Amino acid sequence: MIYPGYQPWDPYRPSMIRRPEDDIASLERELEELEDEKIEIERAIEDVKKEISRRKRESASRSDIA
Repeated sequence: MIYPGYQPWDPYRPSMIRRPEDDIASLERELEELEDEKIEIERAIEDVKKEISRRKRESASRSDIA
C-alpha cells in the first residue's frame, strides 16, 4: 500500500513509522502461533515418551518369555 507523500525510493525520507498498536498486534499473533507450536511439540514429546515406554515393556516381556 502506498501512502500519499510516501516515496520508498527516496533515501532522505524516513520510512513510514509503524504504529505501536500494529507492532503489539503483530507480536500477539506471533505469540499465539508460538504457543500453539509449543503445545504441538509437547504432545509430540509425550507421544515419543509413550512409545519408548511401550517398547521397553515389550522388550522386557520378551526377555521374560525367552
